[in-house]
Amino acid sequence: MLAEIHGKISSKGSNLSERLEDQLTANVFGTSRYLPFHKGIKPILSKAVFFSQTAQTVFINGLEMQKDEFIGDKVKFWVKGERSEIDVLLEFDHLIIGIEVKYHSPLSSDDHWSEKRVIY
Repeated sequence: MLAEIHGKISSKGSNLSERLEDQLTANVFGTSRYLPFHKGIKPILSKAVFFSQTAQTVFINGLEMQKDEFIGDKVKFWVKGERSEIDVLLEFDHLIIGIEVKYHSPLSSDDHWSEKRVIY
């Protein structure tokens, strides 16, 4: 339903691969909003892989500082920037996380993450 509300599902079915990604995004992160932080999203985020030990330490410390509460108001979907759109934006008290969901598809030409390969 979240994907439909945000206009992510074409009524003609022309964007099937995108629909799968958007539906996956909504199913995983939409439902996790209703779970306490330590039971829902924290176990998933705790498994993130980093290229830098410093970045990983900052990230894990930020997760540990998050209160164990429901995070519904901290999750935003398909946030548009000046030149791009991020699938999920998590705005915690001590950490902001942007997530791009991919399901059997490469990064688009507009995505520059593959060039930077940096995770903060």
